[in-house]
Amino acid sequence: MRGFASSSELNAEDQRLREEISGRDSSPFLGQQKLDARVEQALHGQFILHDERAAEALTNLLSAYPAVAITFLASLARTKTGEEGHNAFYKHLARALGVDDLSYESRRELWRAFRTACVKLGLPIPTLGELKAAAKDRYRLEYFVQAGPLNCDLKTLADAFIAVTEQTGDPDTRDPTSCRDALDAVLLELGERAKTLQRVLANDRAAWHAVAFARLRTGAAPSSDFERAFQAAIKDAMQTSGVGARRRRPVFPRLVFSEGGLALRTPSVSGWTWTIAGPWDSNVILGADQELPLGSAEAIHWRAAPLEIGTRTTASEMAELPIWRGANVLVFDVITGGLLTRTSEGDCELASDACYLVSRTPFSLSGQRGEVSSDETLEGMHVAALSLRDGKTTVASDAGNSTITLLQRPSLEWADESLCMLQGSPTFGARFVSLRLHLPEEELRGWAGRVEAVVAAGRVGDERRSAPFMQEGDFLFVRVPVGEVKTFERLHAWVTFVGEERPLLHAHSAWLWPGLQKVEDGCFHGPNPVNLNIAASRNAIVGQFGVVVGTGDGRVAELAFGVGDRLIRIRVQTGEVQIELVERGITKALKPGATILDDGVPKQLRIWCTDRNAALDLCGIVEKQPFGAAGRRSVALAGLGSRGGSRRIEIWPGGDRRRAYGLAVVTRPAEPTHVHLQMIGGVPRGTIGLSERGSLRGLATLLGGDGAAVTLSPGNGLEQRTTSTGHSAVSLSPGSLADGVWLIELCEFVTDEDNLYPLRTARGDRFAILAGSLEGQLGRPEIVAEELMLTEEAQRHFFHDLNVALAKSWARESWEDGGLKALEVLWRRYGSFLSQDDAGQRALVTALGAAPPPDANPSWIPLRHPFELDHQLYSRDLDALAPELLNADSADAREFAVWLMDDPSGHTSIADDPVGGRRLREACLRFVDRLAAATAGAVDGDTNLVRTGNATRLVYALPIDHDRRKREEALIGDIAEQFAIMARVPTFFAAFAYAARTGTLPELLADLERYLPEAVRDVGYLLRLGPELLALGLRAADNKMRKAA
Repeated sequence: MRGFASSSELNAEDQRLREEISGRDSSPFLGQQKLDARVEQALHGQFILHDERAAEALTNLLSAYPAVAITFLASLARTKTGEEGHNAFYKHLARALGVDDLSYESRRELWRAFRTACVKLGLPIPTLGELKAAAKDRYRLEYFVQAGPLNCDLKTLADAFIAVTEQTGDPDTRDPTSCRDALDAVLLELGERAKTLQRVLANDRAAWHAVAFARLRTGAAPSSDFERAFQAAIKDAMQTSGVGARRRRPVFPRLVFSEGGLALRTPSVSGWTWTIAGPWDSNVILGADQELPLGSAEAIHWRAAPLEIGTRTTASEMAELPIWRGANVLVFDVITGGLLTRTSEGDCELASDACYLVSRTPFSLSGQRGEVSSDETLEGMHVAALSLRDGKTTVASDAGNSTITLLQRPSLEWADESLCMLQGSPTFGARFVSLRLHLPEEELRGWAGRVEAVVAAGRVGDERRSAPFMQEGDFLFVRVPVGEVKTFERLHAWVTFVGEERPLLHAHSAWLWPGLQKVEDGCFHGPNPVNLNIAASRNAIVGQFGVVVGTGDGRVAELAFGVGDRLIRIRVQTGEVQIELVERGITKALKPGATILDDGVPKQLRIWCTDRNAALDLCGIVEKQPFGAAGRRSVALAGLGSRGGSRRIEIWPGGDRRRAYGLAVVTRPAEPTHVHLQMIGGVPRGTIGLSERGSLRGLATLLGGDGAAVTLSPGNGLEQRTTSTGHSAVSLSPGSLADGVWLIELCEFVTDEDNLYPLRTARGDRFAILAGSLEGQLGRPEIVAEELMLTEEAQRHFFHDLNVALAKSWARESWEDGGLKALEVLWRRYGSFLSQDDAGQRALVTALGAAPPPDANPSWIPLRHPFELDHQLYSRDLDALAPELLNADSADAREFAVWLMDDPSGHTSIADDPVGGRRLREACLRFVDRLAAATAGAVDGDTNLVRTGNATRLVYALPIDHDRRKREEALIGDIAEQFAIMARVPTFFAAFAYAARTGTLPELLADLERYLPEAVRDVGYLLRLGPELLALGLRAADNKMRKAA
């Protein structure tokens, strides 16, 4: 069958493809389906026979058999668009049609027919705004959207999935919500690196690619050509990342927005540092989970490196992170503060309920809310808060040079009021559940009457119930029967077209407790699920009306349920208050630190407390702080004095304490089982909230302290007081702590005082508070000195004492991570404060020698920070630092010394400062002299070689004057100068000189590799020159020394 395909064959193939793509587990992209081989061969024959009218024949095929034609074109785009780039698509299409080239008119007509065919099949198509934003890919983007990820982009896609899942774990293929979250994280990870791939994947609303990734990672056999190619890309990505890269691979920092403006936030990956280059004088180095204010920078460059001595990176390895370059507006999520998109013009579909719009120029919003103008905030930026639930919003620049349309990505939500929240998910007891589908206005009309909701209890593959959606105002609504379920199960819900199985959207998972009537005073009223295992539960019994939790001494209960062949445990926090937001009849669980956007819609905060003995410490409103277009309210802690039952706080547009207007920040309620922090601007300050049974557990890091732990409680070192807002707080009693510096570890009593569980702040730090007992003040080291208003001399003493305290306690296993963060923060602050103060720099060196941490930890690593701030610190402090490092019988000290000498060669500031470079060189030479003299009396030849080699390693890293380097001759001269300097270490230089004369350099290098593997690795830039060039340099150095003699 070469020349023709009959209409019956084409029709059968068209129907088969339509059924394939509508399957529940099938790919949402026709380009990932496979045409029947005989039909595909016949199509090629037909196109070749049509000769110059092949494009017209393909256009007619799109009209008659759209699924066949779309699959033909999309598969061609996916498989043939390779290293030549996206521009090669039309070249391969012309070759497939048997013509030399396609005219502009043919391409345009073909594109129109292709778009019409996609609409006919109900396939997602790019909006006109997206096509306009795609610029050169405008007409090709249509084909790429139906093709799915191109084969040439699979390596990039695999890299992004690996970078995401190494932090969150592989998505659970049985949980659609987990897969959707993973794909959203991948879209964010791709960012500006792969804009076309990002646009394509945004149409995978069922997260099919996340499911495929997770399945292939488990070793499942690929079921299609695309999956085989994707599996190969995943293996390639893992191999190029190295063995074990899942845990060590650096991840991308991300842009965030808060009250302080734009900032860069590093991931919470311990053991890495991020070097940031931007419009400031020198590079900034950040640890894990830290923020850097960005101001109005156009773009920054960054690199990530493991926190190990001797690791070398260069500026050429830095990756660019654009901020304002190529974008007029940045869009951030209200809840997380994370970047959603950067855009200049066109349509943007966002997976968020509410967002911040940030621009450097004034703009106005028009849409459902009427006309709103932006407000100017910090750094001269213009900000507006926007709810996306009210439909499409147009953002217009006041200068009239750009227009952006924002709309919410379609979302499916539970519309019922749940009886309780378990593990952050709603729990229903009714036989029916209701769902609400939010869609953009243009899709609402197209989907009404064509889609239905499907609900499954248990696994997604179990028995399912479905019902069609009905339009209700600006959304679609449906009520679905759950069925005769008698076990505690997870509820899944998704949307499909009527008669098809392929999911279009998923709702977040919920729980079904069959027959549950109400939850009151820790009792779940109603029949117990048949799979409840009360014997395996914790702090739970079966009472008269149902299961009762929180019956033991502890405040935490666990309910155990048998699901299949495993036992799942649901944690019930009986002592904590559950906070729910009710908006338009939809109930959502809120976590501490969540924000609520005022968009003119009435909202309710429902505060549930199931423990009558728990102190209910709820929220009040403080004075207005303008923010964005809507204004803002911060919520402080205010004791309402209620015990048990439930309380309701209604948030309406308005202005007094009962009618809040703007943003409400929900803080974690205080109760007797934990320490509560009062947060101001994201930094723990002033006082600590502490309830009756809580404790402050401090590591005794006083001057000369022994590291013993102490416990403070109200009446024993702590004083109870009430703030102006009615918040019950606790402060340190005068004299309760000895004069000095304390690192406070927050702990939680769970069952008794022998079981302490560490708490974490909102930023994830266990050791976020450093307390100076002076005046009983608390705070982080960078703000303590300012709060205490100390003189400069007092600040030097304060930081010196703090360094000693931290170093003395460094070996304590319980706070390795916290100690590292504390030292990093301390030395960045200390180094910048003392950078221009000679006396302060001497104090810094004295502090280094006064408290050398033990060898068991990488103790000198954090001390790099002050030296990286200013290269002049090297030359000024090296002489004073050298004796401490030389006299310390510590491998860590010597390694730090090696790094100290080696690293300056990478600083561009030294190359730009000949005077500083000379001073640094002289200081290095003095250091080498001292180290060489220290090894002069060594008897052991191997030890002498090693110690002398360490000195030589330092000299290797001396900066070379690049202005004098003129090709090979100048390079030989530089080598000669280096080795002439090394003549001060006679043993080592003599060995090199002898090897150069006798031609035995390879043997010498082998000896060095045996005795000094690190030295050889670090001086590789000399060794890579080759034996001949190295020998020339050595001979030149020998001649120079002989002449000098």
